[in-house]
Order: sequence, then C-alpha cells, then structure tokens
Amino acid sequence: MPDSKGQYSSYTSRRNRSYNNDDQENEGPSRLPRALLIGAGVGIVCVGLNVALTFLGTPIFHAYANEGKEATGSSYALIGLGCVSFFIQLFACFIAGFIVGKNFVQRQPGFYAGILAAAISYLASFVVRYIPNYPGNLTSNTPVNGATVGGGIVTVIVFLIIWSLIGGLIGLWGARVATRNHPDYVSESQE
Repeated sequence: MPDSKGQYSSYTSRRNRSYNNDDQENEGPSRLPRALLIGAGVGIVCVGLNVALTFLGTPIFHAYANEGKEATGSSYALIGLGCVSFFIQLFACFIAGFIVGKNFVQRQPGFYAGILAAAISYLASFVVRYIPNYPGNLTSNTPVNGATVGGGIVTVIVFLIIWSLIGGLIGLWGARVATRNHPDYVSESQE
C-alpha cells in the first residue's frame, strides 16, 4: 500500500521511518536507562516480597529444622514456599517487560528490564544469606578451601546468567503482550 507520500514501502521501512521520526521529535533521554530503572525497581520490589515471604514462613523453617531429614508436612510446605517465590520472580519479570512495552512501544527494552529484575532478585537471595539468624539458613560444618570457593563462585555466575536470560525472555514476553495490538507491530495482512 502506498504511504502518505504516495510511495510504496515495506512494513520494516515504515516502522524504521516512524522510529526515526519519533527520535527526532522527542530529543529526551534514551529509552534503555528508563527501562533499566523500571527493571531495577521491579527487582527491588521482588526482593522485598521474597524477604517478606521468608519471614512469614519462619515457623515452617523452624519446624523443619527440628524434625530432621524426614519428609513431613513441613518439607512439603517448604517446597511450596520455594515454588511461590519462583513464580513471584517470573511474574515480576513479566510485569517489568509489560510496563516497559506499554511505555516505550518497543520490545527490546522489555528484555533488558527482565534481565535486570531477575539478576537483582537472584543476587539478593545470596546477600540475605549473610544476615545472621536469617530464616532458612543452613549451617555447614564442612571445611572450606580455595577449590570449593572457586567452584561455588563459578556455579553462582553460571546460574546468574541462566536465571537472567530466563528473566529477560519472560520480560520480552511481557513486552510482546503489551505491544501486540500496536499499529507498528500489526502485520500488513491484518490491516
């Protein structure tokens, strides 16, 4: 179909031209720092929710510590708390991507917001383990040497990358849901 100037163009060129016009009209700051700010805010809220969930589950942690290694109702409740915490983090990444997608009408910043939200929540789960008497901490009497510390750090970094990419993909999904009916993303066959 011809555009407003009577020229035939593809969907991609029209979209690129509309983004270039938006950038020339709006000389404000880049979208990426604002998307990262939204991702950081959602990540901090997610950390707060996980800490609150942990403190609400304190009686279950104490009951499990007193029971020993047997599978009882307390162990199943701990599995349930872990699953709730997991899905809260996934939902937070989706919300971060959705907010960014609605605000900026672009999907890529939603991916970055999801990455940052997931990374903050994952790293905070290690930071809170250094709080004395924090519920859920397990003490260990095994000796520590350089190889176990190095292996632990490599494992944390690998799982941080994996969890961040999962959070980024969930954030991208949220941005896609937010922009699915926007005219820039509707295909020509539906027009």
